[in-house]
Amino acid sequence: LLSFLIKSHLFTKMTIPLLFLWISQKMFWTWLSNPLVASIIKRVVDKEDPLVVWGDGTAVRDFIYSKDVARGMIYAMENDIKEPLNLGSGQEISIDSLAKLIMKIVNVSLKINWDIKKPNGQPRRCIDSEKAKHEIGFNPTTSLEVGINETINWYLNKN
Repeated sequence: LLSFLIKSHLFTKMTIPLLFLWISQKMFWTWLSNPLVASIIKRVVDKEDPLVVWGDGTAVRDFIYSKDVARGMIYAMENDIKEPLNLGSGQEISIDSLAKLIMKIVNVSLKINWDIKKPNGQPRRCIDSEKAKHEIGFNPTTSLEVGINETINWYLNKN
């Protein structure tokens, strides 16, 4: 779907919204996705103990499920949007809480070692999707927990 949308973008000169951190099953192998979530999922499923994560866990991010992103892009195309739109969940989660959520879903308890010698990244990255909500009626429908759970189940069935 993303490749179709990008091709459509090239032919229609429409601006497609691309400001988001998404989670999806394909994130394990695509460069457009967020390697943080895929990395934590893989290492939690593999029961890496301790689980080593870069930074100190305080950085905050806004993740959105790929199906919601695809739906938002389709809405943008259907409404002939020519200006950038942000697509995000509007819900922030710290990297610490994200790692703990993934462990909860996988039903494992691992010690987290924060590698503070590695970068923490931008302290806060949350997307304001109000423009998308008003212009194309976009509201994400998949919670972070459901999106991560679907991704984990896909990964477990794939391996």
